[in-house]
Amino acid sequence: MTPAAPRTVLLVEDHAMTRALVQRSLEDDGFVVTAVDSARGAIRAFDDVDPDVLVADINLGAGPNGVELATILRAHAP
Repeated sequence: MTPAAPRTVLLVEDHAMTRALVQRSLEDDGFVVTAVDSARGAIRAFDDVDPDVLVADINLGAGPNGVELATILRAHAP
């Protein structure tokens, strides 16, 4: 049986330490993680990453929040 391809995660967290901890935890569990620090960065990275899942902080500072980001990305690639 062929092993399943690793799942990709787009991680969006504006606090560097939290972002690093979550990224490491996900990678330790076998996920391929692209981590960015803003909603705008996530929107820019989305097409290149083609993630299986989005993990986003709700409060991302200026710009779209995590819920708005999920709505934007879902409309882009349902």
